[in-house]
Amino acid sequence: MDFDRNRFQPAVQTSICTGEMTFGFLDRHTGRFTGSCLVRDDAELEGILKDYGLGQEDVRHIY
Repeated sequence: MDFDRNRFQPAVQTSICTGEMTFGFLDRHTGRFTGSCLVRDDAELEGILKDYGLGQEDVRHIY
């Protein structure tokens, strides 16, 4: 899978209340987060990152 790395930053948005995680992208120009998929656990997140060719260090965590 591919995305415009100049425009978007991969991110995981985590709810501070429930801990629910959503993988998506932050627009570097507007700061708007667009969710792509719900993440149920760390193993599922690793699979998503592998699909996009990303490592944990490439992903911004937002709350």
